[in-house]
Order: sequence, then C-alpha cells, then structure tokens
Amino acid sequence: MAESIITRNALAQALRDLMEEKPFERISVTDICERCGMNRKSFYYHFRDKYDLVNWIFDRDFIKLIRSDLEDVSVSDQLKSIRDFCDYLYENRRFYGKVLRVKGQNSLAEHLQKIGKPIIRQRIYHIAGEDYADDFTVEIVGDACILAVEKWLLQKDPMTPDELIGKLTEVIRRSTGRLYHEMELEHH
Repeated sequence: MAESIITRNALAQALRDLMEEKPFERISVTDICERCGMNRKSFYYHFRDKYDLVNWIFDRDFIKLIRSDLEDVSVSDQLKSIRDFCDYLYENRRFYGKVLRVKGQNSLAEHLQKIGKPIIRQRIYHIAGEDYADDFTVEIVGDACILAVEKWLLQKDPMTPDELIGKLTEVIRRSTGRLYHEMELEHH
C-alpha cells in the first residue's frame, strides 16, 4: 500500500514538473513515466490516463481540506473550509490554471462537477429544503461555482483568496438583503 502511494506521488510530481516546461496537452504518459523512471505499465496500473492522474492529485489534496459532514457545521466553519480550499487553489494556481483550461471528458472541470454535486445538494437541502435540492438547481449552482473558480484562477493576476471570499460574501449579503427588502415592500 505505501509503495502504491509512493508511485502515485512520483507520477504526480513528474506531471507537475513537466507542466512547468510545456502545456498539459503536449504531455504524454510516456513523458510522465520517463521523468520519474517508471514504465507505462506502472502508470496504467494506477491511472487510466493523465486526466485521471490530475483528478487524483486534486482528490488527494482536496480531501484534506473539506469536511464531509457539512450539514451540522456553522457558517463560519463552512467559510473557513471554503477559504482553505481557495488558499490551496491559489497556492497551486499555476498547476490548476493550466489543467482547468483543458475541457472535455475526464477533465478536471468535469471531475469537479462530479465530486461537488453531492456537497452542493447537501447544502441546498440544508438551507432551502428538499424541494430545492433538485437536479436542475444543483447543476446550475455547480456550474456557477466551477465557472467562478475557473474565472478566478485563469486571471493573469488573480485576487487573493481573502479578497475573493470577501467580495463574494459581500455580494451575497447585500443582494440577498436587498432582494428580501424589495420582496417585503411588494407584499405590503
């Protein structure tokens, strides 16, 4: 088991190193294997393709950052988890900025949708109720979250995670407060 993790980590580091030299699209499994002195058979024992390797890198690090039971977590704890996640992405923005540009089957953006939907569904259910946690709503909110992360990381000089979280929470706070106030005026 430990040997498997060492192998996976070596392949991950080889990919990261190669991405400092050339675009992700031009990196082959052979390049990754040559960089860390392994054969292709070892690579394919652990991963389906280089996209699977990218997703594994994300999952390995993401699991350390996110709490699985978000339902009973306070808003401040949730914001801390989001801030930790954004800090991680910001610190690794060169790597994730490059792989987020890749679209299509097995891409990181597709993977983020897959792993994010259950979390988003759970939050919507907890905040708004079961009726609002339908597939369409989860899909729309998921798309918005992924697009926001992509837009943020793909900027030439992205704002810091603290600036991002501050900006988003202020927009949410002001817009929901204003919307509630306007709806109250309409009902009276």
